[in-house]
Amino acid sequence: MFIQDVEFMSNECGTKEEFIVEIIEGMKKKYSGKYMFESKMVDTLNGTKVNTVVALDVGENEIFQLPIEAAYACYMFMGIEEVLERMHYNIGLLEAYYAREDRVEAEKQIIQPWIINKDMNQDLLDRCPYTEYGDYAIVYRKCTSFNDYQLDYGLITWEIAEKLSLDLSQLHELAMQNVQNFSLYKISSYNGWFFEEIDDFSYRKGNEYEEYVICGLEENCTTGSLFCKEIWSKMGRLVGENYYIIPSSVHEWLVMSGSMTSKELLEETISSVNADLKPENILGEQYYLYDVEKDDMIPMKRESSLKDE
Repeated sequence: MFIQDVEFMSNECGTKEEFIVEIIEGMKKKYSGKYMFESKMVDTLNGTKVNTVVALDVGENEIFQLPIEAAYACYMFMGIEEVLERMHYNIGLLEAYYAREDRVEAEKQIIQPWIINKDMNQDLLDRCPYTEYGDYAIVYRKCTSFNDYQLDYGLITWEIAEKLSLDLSQLHELAMQNVQNFSLYKISSYNGWFFEEIDDFSYRKGNEYEEYVICGLEENCTTGSLFCKEIWSKMGRLVGENYYIIPSSVHEWLVMSGSMTSKELLEETISSVNADLKPENILGEQYYLYDVEKDDMIPMKRESSLKDE
């Protein structure tokens, strides 16, 4: 599809403002008397905001968020009915989940750690339990397969932690255990031309590829993968030597083999990656050296960051 085709489709579909009105009217008809829908700017990471359509129950509690940018892109290619159907499907899954008799215990089993930029998210950290992790902060969230449109992905606030009868140490221990139990991630290799998803770790040994990307199978299972030992042990066997782990966004990690990477290239990669990201997707500059022999992850810091301090 050519660029002019996309522009033409956008014009055919109407403006973003008209799209928002269509979404709200369509959902009001489907959920008349049960949920209210409104357009709202909501906080995201690193002090940014994004326009959404939110669904509220009769108590005015937000139960669902639909980011407009992503939904509008879907709308241009699939039409309004597809977007409405996806909203309906996800709300239905949420309703079924929260109707479960064992909901509290079920919620505990899907809590996972999520790493965010500490300095850029002080307002968020004021209302959430968190653990400092070098330059980052670990917050906690409920990761389910049906909250891919929710911006906070079930973020655990102090209020929610109290309802679950969890203090910070219990929350942290539980999240770390859960991330070992549910390794929802994928690994792709990069050979200088294209990315190829890797399924079998047994047949690639040594420096066959320049770098690898690790990300969640779904956007809600992302930076928590740093704490899954299984991933990094497998990467050690795959790379065949020590390697570096770079935060290429809040959604993925970049892996570069030690022998094929200079200090200058590492720091240049970190700078260029962050320069290309949207503000809400930036994680930071701290990276890690994985020692294969010791099976240990060692925090590192950019030399420029050390000079600034």
